[in-house]
Amino acid sequence: MKDVILNCKELEYLNISNMHMKKGNAQTISNALIDVMRSGDSKLKELYWGDALNNCSSVATQFLKELSEIKSKNALEKLHMPVTFNQRDNRKENRKLFKGSKIQITLF
Repeated sequence: MKDVILNCKELEYLNISNMHMKKGNAQTISNALIDVMRSGDSKLKELYWGDALNNCSSVATQFLKELSEIKSKNALEKLHMPVTFNQRDNRKENRKLFKGSKIQITLF
């Protein structure tokens, strides 16, 4: 999965769900996504990262923080992360990171 993310520059839609990732694998995928988006080479417009992050909320939170810092450098338009943030306070805080951004996020 990491190689696909890093090498497929024409990728516009990615659905990462039902993979039952452990924290280390989730971190590897998160790092790859951030690296390719930070480079500005990514054409990824829609990312669906579902229940694979169920047990990795710290990785998911860090991913959102890093993505919010580079949101203007990438093509991403829609981000779906259902089931990851079960507490309303967490969803509210994470949505604030993207206020005024072109990225439409779904966290539940």
